[in-house]
Amino acid sequence: EFNGKTITLNASRVEPQSVQWPNCANTDLWFKAKRILMGVGVICLGLAVWVVAFYLPYAWFSLTFNYSYGREPGLMAGVTFSMVVVAGNLLMYQVCSITAVNAKFIYIDDREVCYMLCYCFACTFNVVLDL
Repeated sequence: EFNGKTITLNASRVEPQSVQWPNCANTDLWFKAKRILMGVGVICLGLAVWVVAFYLPYAWFSLTFNYSYGREPGLMAGVTFSMVVVAGNLLMYQVCSITAVNAKFIYIDDREVCYMLCYCFACTFNVVLDL
């Protein structure tokens, strides 16, 4: 008892290290929803850049290469397009990470879930394009 009142303790769902204390002031649900929707727009813009800058050159090369008589693209072409894929993936990693950070979640776990969902959306879009 303290000052005539009973003190109780509640179990916390997170550890103090996983709380992003500067984001605690931003608890409005509309604020977070607006930031996430803006992030989805940025992800779509990033995907558009990925399609134009990374996917279209690869598709153009693959479609115009002469595969007659069992020819295959050379080692240099394979390495070049592998690096293009790596650069495109790095772009999407960054865009999804920035989106999750800018949503200003209070808990690091929530931020990581947002990042994972954004990146899964981006990867699914890429797989659909590959089909």
